[in-house]
Formats: sequence, C-alpha cells, structure tokens
Amino acid sequence: MANHAASLGDLILMVAALAGVRRSGLTRMLAQLGEVYENSLFFQNLTRFLDERPGLVAPTSPQPMCVRTAPTLRLEDVTFSYPGAARPVFAHLTLELRGGRPPRWWGSTAQARQRWSSS
Repeated sequence: MANHAASLGDLILMVAALAGVRRSGLTRMLAQLGEVYENSLFFQNLTRFLDERPGLVAPTSPQPMCVRTAPTLRLEDVTFSYPGAARPVFAHLTLELRGGRPPRWWGSTAQARQRWSSS
C-alpha cells in the first residue's frame, strides 16, 4: 500500500471500528483503529510473502554429495560367563553399535538384555 489506497478489507475493518464508537466511546474507537492499522500491516506483509516466487535455480553441473557413514561395530552370537559359574550371564547375544544411533541388541537371554538396557 505504498500509494495509501485502502483495500476492501481495510474499509470493512474501519467500518467495524467506527461501529464500536457508539458502544464504548473514544477509547474503544482508538484501540480498534490501532487494531485496524496492525491488521492492515499484517495483511500487507502476508500478501507480499505469498506473492514471492521460489528462487531456487538448478545448478548447471551438479556435484555429488560426499556422504560420510559412521563406522559400525557388530558382535554376533556372544556368550559370557564367569569362571566356575553354572550358567552364562548371557548367551547368543548379538550387539550392533552404529555410529550416531542407539545400540541394538538381541539374543536368547532376556535377563542379559535387561542388564544391558539398564546400564
């Protein structure tokens, strides 16, 4: 609105503000005029934003991205028991540690998974 012309929305908001003068007096009218001005600024910025066109341009000779993968440590079918123990602490456990991700483990001993999960 660089030329200070009022749009239909501005006119409707102005009429609504002036209609409130009879009910609440001058203070209410001034507050509503402030709201009209604020709303007109918002809609002006909104229409300017919505009129924007994307500025992305495809490169003439695109280069492939260098994707670095984090190292992975994988232990398969691991069994551990203390010397002289009757049964293992865990048996047939598989542990996978991928860089940047939470650890994953699975195996036949639920008790071992419980211990590893809580530590």
